Amino acid sequence: ISRPLFIAQMCLIFLLALMAIALSIYVMNFTLLATIAVILLGLLSYFYATRTAPFNFRAITYSVLAIDLLYIFLVLLTVSAFTQYSVAHNAAKLLGKQSARVKVVVASVMLPTVEYDGSPNASLRWSRVLD
Repeated sequence: ISRPLFIAQMCLIFLLALMAIALSIYVMNFTLLATIAVILLGLLSYFYATRTAPFNFRAITYSVLAIDLLYIFLVLLTVSAFTQYSVAHNAAKLLGKQSARVKVVVASVMLPTVEYDGSPNASLRWSRVLD
């Protein structure tokens, strides 16, 4: 791998890490910020420890680690959004806290059914099934 390509790849890795940091600061979720900070400290120490490794090794390893950082950020962001805004998660929390019996009304859509009597000139008759 040539040196200009390596520099371009390091710039892209820096951009990915910067994007994960900026978005985690924008979201301001403590778990997300703490996780990204710990991962970044680990990555920086790893980058320092492998600074004398060959270009090919660093190009591949650093790229994989930057993508892992972005993937962990996206997973934590999804978990954060799910626990804050999900109807299923919030309903389970609400129903779990109530000590009294909760009546749950299940609404079903009554779909029409089509009946056909088998004769060639018969028209289709629509009806609603009431159970």
